[in-house]
Amino acid sequence: MARRPVWIAWLLLFCLAGCGGSAPVYRVHAEQIILAFGDSLTNGYGAVSGQSYPEQLVALTGWTVIKSAVNGETSAQGRDRLPEELRRTRPDVVLLCLGGNDFLRRLDATVTVENLRAMLQMIRAAGAQPILLAVPEPTLLALSDHELYAALAREEGVPLIADVVSNTLKKSAWRSDRFHPNAQGYAHMAQQVAAALGYRD
Repeated sequence: MARRPVWIAWLLLFCLAGCGGSAPVYRVHAEQIILAFGDSLTNGYGAVSGQSYPEQLVALTGWTVIKSAVNGETSAQGRDRLPEELRRTRPDVVLLCLGGNDFLRRLDATVTVENLRAMLQMIRAAGAQPILLAVPEPTLLALSDHELYAALAREEGVPLIADVVSNTLKKSAWRSDRFHPNAQGYAHMAQQVAAALGYRD
């Protein structure tokens, strides 16, 4: 039997990578409680009430997702707020999406990393699974995830949901402003987060 040309094999791999064939970073079970913790990107700034990505994640999957978000929050403020939220909600999984306001305020990235690291460790100590959502560094060039998220996820051994915010903000039809999605953008985020967490229709 003749061998298939090498380019066909590469094409198949490309399609699997680009057409939803990538494996989930973590598989959520229907009975688990998910805490979506973050700033305006989690709160749904730029869309009407009820259209944030956590709320659209509930509508899409039927999972129990608790939104805990404060517009304009920095990683230091989130670090201070997180312990009480962990006690209040007792989650099984925590989606941590913070850092964007640190970048906008040009705060020291090493401090941002240590705040995020402390939060990941708090989440683990509370018996929950932490999952990082990467956020882009605001630049005049093409948006891409800040490199600190991939490095921190490797160091702490936690799942990382990469490129979701960055890719959403690259599409003008999905943005309410330069830094925030609109309702359609948050719907896209919810779909991508659901896929990363093992959801299937």
